[in-house]
Amino acid sequence: MADVQVLESGHFDPLNLSKLYSVVSNNYVRNGGDGYKMFKAATNVYDCGPDLADVVAEYMATYPAYKPYLAGRIAER
Repeated sequence: MADVQVLESGHFDPLNLSKLYSVVSNNYVRNGGDGYKMFKAATNVYDCGPDLADVVAEYMATYPAYKPYLAGRIAER
């Protein structure tokens, strides 16, 4: 089970199922990748900017000392 919260007005609130939210993702997820088939029905889709893989590669080339870490924001219950 997942507890989904959104940051609004400086604090986290539970997801409101009657509210419309904007979501940012890459094309892979938006097209159903990794099992996210619910995004395939997205409306008002707007593609802009460079490919995510190119952005990550450029960042890693510029800042090679980057080490990924777990921020502790996602927890399984």
